[in-house]
Amino acid sequence: MALLGGIRTEGTVVPTWARNLKHWTTMASGSGSLRDTEGRVAGRCVLRHLEVEGTDEVELGYGLHTPYWGRGLAT
Repeated sequence: MALLGGIRTEGTVVPTWARNLKHWTTMASGSGSLRDTEGRVAGRCVLRHLEVEGTDEVELGYGLHTPYWGRGLAT
């Protein structure tokens, strides 16, 4: 599986994880992995409050690896 944007460096990963951890701590939501019943990673998901002044909107997103497409998992 290829990563979008290539391999990430510690300098880009650490601030991203720090921001995600803070969001989980303060908002009780964030991003995570989706796993099948065997424990294999099937994709990723996100449920997080947008960090935009004056809005109370929530972002919902997901991505599934191609072997999991067409199974009704995202309906």
